[in-house]
Amino acid sequence: MVPIYTVEKPGFQHLLHTLDPRYKLPGRKHFGEVVLPRMYNTTRAKVTNKLGDVQFFSATTDLWSSRTMQPYLSLTVHLRG
Repeated sequence: MVPIYTVEKPGFQHLLHTLDPRYKLPGRKHFGEVVLPRMYNTTRAKVTNKLGDVQFFSATTDLWSSRTMQPYLSLTVHLRG
């Protein structure tokens, strides 16, 4: 996973220009205000729909950090319906 501002980095822009010089890369604002909210709403609707028939579930979580001290959180849910 990379931060949204990656689209503004010269190296990333150069890579995309090398792949297809005609491609116009949307800016960080477009991703933050349009793409991510749309992805969130779509995913939320799918999960809500799936959970509608679930009677039981179990959940586990885990926290850890990488060698570079990057924190991670995992959530695993098993559904039974």
